[in-house]
Amino acid sequence: MTTTTTGLPSIARIAELLGGEVRGNQVCAPGPHHGVTDRSLSVLLDANAPHGFVVNSFAGDDAIACRDYVRDRLGLPPFEAKKKKANCNANGKWSPPLAEYLYRDANSEPYLLVRKHLDGAGKKQFPQLHLEGGQWILGKPAGPKIPYRLPELLASPATARVYFCEGEQDVDNLVKQCAVVATTASEGAGAKWPPELTDYFKGRHVVVLPDADEVGRKHGRKVAKALYGVAASIKIVDLYPGRGDGYDVTNWLKHDVVGAKLFEAIKAAPEWQPDDDKPIAAATPEDEALLVELAGLSALDYAKRRKRAAVRLGISTGDLDRFVKDARAEKKVDEMEMLHDHWQVLPWDEAVDGKTLFRALSECIRRYVILSESQVTCVTLWVVYSWLHEYERFATHSPILLARSAEKDSGKTTLLGIITFLVRRALNSVEISGAALFRSIAKWAPTFVIDEGDDVLTDNADLRSVVNSGWTRGQTVIRCHHDTHEPESFSTFAPKVLGMKGDKLPDTTLSRSLAIDMKPKLAGEWIADFDHLDHETFKRLRRQVLRWVMDNAEGLTVRQPEMPQDFHNRRRANWRPLLAIAEAMDMKQAGWDAATEIERKQIAADPSTGIQLLTAIRFIFDEMRDGRLVLAQVDKDRITTAQLVKELIDIPDSHWGTYGRNDKPITAAQVTRLLKPYGIRSGNARIPKEAEKTCKGYLRSWFEDAFTRYLPLASESETVSDISGARNPASEPGTPGTTLKTKEFSLESNPAQDPSVPGSKSSQPIENIGCADCAGFEERFSGAGAKQQPNSAEAPLDDQPDDIPADRTCAQCGGEIDGTERMVSVSGHTVWLHETCERFWRGFVAGER
Repeated sequence: MTTTTTGLPSIARIAELLGGEVRGNQVCAPGPHHGVTDRSLSVLLDANAPHGFVVNSFAGDDAIACRDYVRDRLGLPPFEAKKKKANCNANGKWSPPLAEYLYRDANSEPYLLVRKHLDGAGKKQFPQLHLEGGQWILGKPAGPKIPYRLPELLASPATARVYFCEGEQDVDNLVKQCAVVATTASEGAGAKWPPELTDYFKGRHVVVLPDADEVGRKHGRKVAKALYGVAASIKIVDLYPGRGDGYDVTNWLKHDVVGAKLFEAIKAAPEWQPDDDKPIAAATPEDEALLVELAGLSALDYAKRRKRAAVRLGISTGDLDRFVKDARAEKKVDEMEMLHDHWQVLPWDEAVDGKTLFRALSECIRRYVILSESQVTCVTLWVVYSWLHEYERFATHSPILLARSAEKDSGKTTLLGIITFLVRRALNSVEISGAALFRSIAKWAPTFVIDEGDDVLTDNADLRSVVNSGWTRGQTVIRCHHDTHEPESFSTFAPKVLGMKGDKLPDTTLSRSLAIDMKPKLAGEWIADFDHLDHETFKRLRRQVLRWVMDNAEGLTVRQPEMPQDFHNRRRANWRPLLAIAEAMDMKQAGWDAATEIERKQIAADPSTGIQLLTAIRFIFDEMRDGRLVLAQVDKDRITTAQLVKELIDIPDSHWGTYGRNDKPITAAQVTRLLKPYGIRSGNARIPKEAEKTCKGYLRSWFEDAFTRYLPLASESETVSDISGARNPASEPGTPGTTLKTKEFSLESNPAQDPSVPGSKSSQPIENIGCADCAGFEERFSGAGAKQQPNSAEAPLDDQPDDIPADRTCAQCGGEIDGTERMVSVSGHTVWLHETCERFWRGFVAGER
């Protein structure tokens, strides 16, 4: 049966013309620009449809394009849209007002009224009216033209961006939806730009949003040309570059309600230049010569020539200012052989003894600042290292010398001032452009001395990249050359001294640093006043260091210094050159002492959460193995997940009991997440081994690889203070009552303990566990773990001796005498005990009974 619709061929003929086939009551054929085997286009004949047929694309092609494609293949004339009926009266006059836009003057008084109508032909009309005798009369006001929404424009900050649209409707929608400063001018795109409008945009950052047609784009360029040189900056943002149908800001905001995409487009758009619609000419040698000439002018002469030079070069005045600033910085660097007088150093006339030089440098530093022996040694060795930094075979890594303190007035600035006059070519200028910064490194290979690093690094991205990178020789940053716009590689490998309050540095930067923690001096400590001026002592020491470096550099390049056993990776790389210098200066032991002491404090102060967790878990396993932690199961190499979480929370003064943002105890899921990066997951284990069923838990063997790789070797007397975590105030270095010797560098943590006591691996019976180990560990000293309550008849003696003896060693822990001991009678025996140790001593005695 042949199906026909008025004016259309039969369905069979349609299938033939479209290269498809008839399926039921429709034709399936290839869609526009599809292959001959495609059947994504469906054509259904429908006499009630506007075109006699309905199309559908299963490939997602545009419906209008598919409709026009079918009409073309069927030989039908192109589709013509019906003209919109005019919204007017029967007599052909204009429609009633569809919208009104009121212009107000600077005093917010009504000034001009623009009404929107449709004429008899359906075309938009915008007549203007002015006030006369309190009535709106047709015609423009007699005064000058003013921008739309002028009071808001005048009240906005000078730094606020001003959006210039083609029509008042666009302005109102933009203000309403995006809360910005927007304006336009009356009479539309065809009107000339009156000069009186220009002053309203003086010094403002203007964004022109033209309509998507030729008239609108021409109007946008007209506005930009009128404001160029007056406005601080101008951008033309064509929202619909591929369209010519007059789409505008209002259409855009229908799909971008709060303007997020609009703001992104504006941010990405370049500043408009008068020749943007002309081919961009490459910079010529004459242009380069003009820049050099401008860089050599005085400030006044440059200001006089600035605008004309920018027009000649075809760039904005802002770009010209930046190029001239960089050119002046480069010119200054190129013309200066040496930046400071103290950079000019001649070697000492005769050979210099290394040990004597080391002591002289140390005494000079110690004269002005309060530092420990290890800190002075570290600074002294680093000063010498700065003079060896240029020797490629010796300096392959560049550790940062980090002088930090918890509070101000701790001597950081003084220390950095001393270092400035002792190191090779100290450069302590932080207000420096990127071009001059990288050029300085290439020209002088200076030592950067940066004070107040917590502030200056925030505002200087290029200086920040020098600090954060440049640890390994050959590391660079990529920047575009301001003239050629070609990417260039700049070295960041330079010695760096950083002074700052706190330690707000990335972990990766901290691990590349040698930290000198400084404190304010005590009232009884004396140091000399430092006037931050060069003097004869500094001059002599610089000359002597240079001579010693010249005589010993060759030998240092092949020296392989002996390193502490547990120095690995970055720690080893940081200290290798300094310990090589210490050996060459016959100060090996001093270098070792400094390295171990400084790294010990760094480890105690800056462990990651993952390292803290691994350390705590190893401690729990060690406690189980050595019998100090008694659990229900016999096996000491495994633990259930629930029990592990409980033991973590029970560790005294650790933050596992108040973990996370909500200060709640750590959960099994959080433990799992923290262990995941180390390749450790809970699994099914038989706990105990003879159990018929498995449960979720951990075996010690699953941790051994992580313990070996990430944790230092555990000392024989590892205490709870070592694994409590960074939040424990008692674990901070230098706090009284804290065991400071840590796992990796010391042979013993508590010199008051006797390492010869037989027993467990720690060579201590239960009664000699440190008091910090005991605090909070309940239910562990009597088989099944029942908590022991002290006998009320065995309370501390009320009458403490008047003549307190010097030897009040705690019978429980044998730890440091800190003034909290008191005499206690237990089972007829009188002993001295720390207050926190009493219940554990009683539990032990009760178990013995």
